[in-house]
Amino acid sequence: MKGKLIFWVAMGWLGLALPDVDSVLRAIGAGQVVAGVYDAPILQYNLRGRPNLQLLPGVFERRDYALALPLASPLRKSINIAILEHTQRDLWSLRVERYLGTP
Repeated sequence: MKGKLIFWVAMGWLGLALPDVDSVLRAIGAGQVVAGVYDAPILQYNLRGRPNLQLLPGVFERRDYALALPLASPLRKSINIAILEHTQRDLWSLRVERYLGTP
């Protein structure tokens, strides 16, 4: 990840800039900070194998993901159909659980 990520420390809500999600999770695991805020799918993925940390429920701001195509791209319709077909299969749920775990 480029740039700095802002995370909140202790009850005083002091902002702390750390270079990446892994640094934040290590700081939380070491007791240096008490919580971090970032995109849920990225946190879910990075929390795999860290049983001492958990993702709390709740969303501060919903962020959708998208694919960019040139205007009037002939691929748009076929890509949309492929995404819809793929995400409605049972295999999609299994892959989401495999990579992101169960929230």
